[in-house]
Amino acid sequence: MVSLDGTNTLRLTLASPPQSPEVKYGMWLNYLAFVPAVPQVYSSAEVNGTFTPEVNMLVDTGNKRLTVPQSTTARFYRIGWKSQVHITGMSLTGGNVVLSYQ
Repeated sequence: MVSLDGTNTLRLTLASPPQSPEVKYGMWLNYLAFVPAVPQVYSSAEVNGTFTPEVNMLVDTGNKRLTVPQSTTARFYRIGWKSQVHITGMSLTGGNVVLSYQ
């Protein structure tokens, strides 16, 4: 993750010459995409259990809501991000768990 604010210059340097066999027969870099970082939801069946990432998550950063599919078992949730956030609300809507954060 890269934190950028204002005007920045980012330089990408390849370690080998453009015509080297490693690059010639390997993958060429076509483009870079910079997207805003979003919170990641982790869940566990036990409060002291192993928390794993929720991969089918919808993120609404404007309203600070995270939506994950409802599991058939009890789940405990945590949010990880570049800065500290707190879960401020939780609801069940249409078979999904909706977590509000701040």
